[in-house]
Amino acid sequence: MDTLVYGNIINSRMHHKNLLECQSLLENFRILKQKYSFLKIHGFNLAARVAAYNSSAEDPDYWKDHGYDIWRITYLKNKLE
Repeated sequence: MDTLVYGNIINSRMHHKNLLECQSLLENFRILKQKYSFLKIHGFNLAARVAAYNSSAEDPDYWKDHGYDIWRITYLKNKLE
């Protein structure tokens, strides 16, 4: 999914595409299935990591203000599970 929509895993972290652009790329799966209905299509994506600090150097812009908070929420949620 990361490659289809963003080009690769790195771009999936740093992209500036809007929701409609991403959805239009995902439409390729629907078209493929319509043409070849016998295909079983399995899609997955990768969450490479969640940085535990506020910085947008390798992450989306909002990470500079909320990176640590996002990391902390995911860390605590994982501990509860």
